[in-house]
Amino acid sequence: MLDGTFDRVFQLKGFDLKTGKIAHLPYRKIAVQLAGVGPEFLWTKNALERSGYEITSNASIKILVVIHQEGASFRIEAAGIQKEFSTLKELIAVLNNMEN
Repeated sequence: MLDGTFDRVFQLKGFDLKTGKIAHLPYRKIAVQLAGVGPEFLWTKNALERSGYEITSNASIKILVVIHQEGASFRIEAAGIQKEFSTLKELIAVLNNMEN
């Protein structure tokens, strides 16, 4: 990993040795604002970035990671609409539809 072999074998551009993450460039037309805490927040952020969304602090689409005793849910607020989803797949599907 540290000597660059990992990059040569897997040809991963943008791999950050400090975080162990690969940088994902946003390619969607919309950005989102994300709030939450803990590993659920981090996994949500990673999933959104891998899906091409820019995470910023001033986007009109707001996503809140809500922690419940039985797990997490994802609340989206955009254009006066508020909706909650139980899976990241559902959340990302709605975001993808908002882009079109």
